[in-house]
Amino acid sequence: MSDEQIHISVNGETQGPFPIFEVINRCQKGEIDAVQSWAWDGAAWVPLQGVIDAKLAELKVAPAEAVITSDFSDDNPDVEDALKKIRTGYIFGYVVAAFSMIGGVIFLFVKMEEIQISPIGLLISAGLVAGLSTGVLFKSRVCAGLLLAYYVVDKIIMMVMTGQPGGLIMMAIFAYGLFLGLVGTINYHLIKAGKKPFRMSGG
Repeated sequence: MSDEQIHISVNGETQGPFPIFEVINRCQKGEIDAVQSWAWDGAAWVPLQGVIDAKLAELKVAPAEAVITSDFSDDNPDVEDALKKIRTGYIFGYVVAAFSMIGGVIFLFVKMEEIQISPIGLLISAGLVAGLSTGVLFKSRVCAGLLLAYYVVDKIIMMVMTGQPGGLIMMAIFAYGLFLGLVGTINYHLIKAGKKPFRMSGG
């Protein structure tokens, strides 16, 4: 059972009880030496390594693939990193929505013949982007993917329509921010499922 708890003895000090998967996780991180530590099985102190091996054998997974469900908290560095990326994603999304909203309002009252952009289209786009950004806020992978795809496609279409390929650097910056949101939502759910998160090179 994933909520099974055990007492352990580390360097002669009794600790716990801890969820078994938290103990496994700490052993994998090197915080606890499973070979030199002990676990209470209800009748006697037994080698902690044996308890861990038995649990992993019961789950039929290798030690490196152990499902660490109990370590799913904001204090987990991987969870913290995923939440940070998610926050970046939805903030960038809301900024994009705000720009579209402002542009729509301006073009609604100020006619510019040289710019063939529908103000109503911008307002609709703002609402769509805001809605998808809210989905990212609630950790939706689908919304994060759709938000990124919509933003990139919309900007490409706008460049083609206006004949102005400028702003590529700004587009790349926002696209990267939305991409981080996608990675964050994916990693969040991977960690929640007890799987290893996707690692970006250099991060």
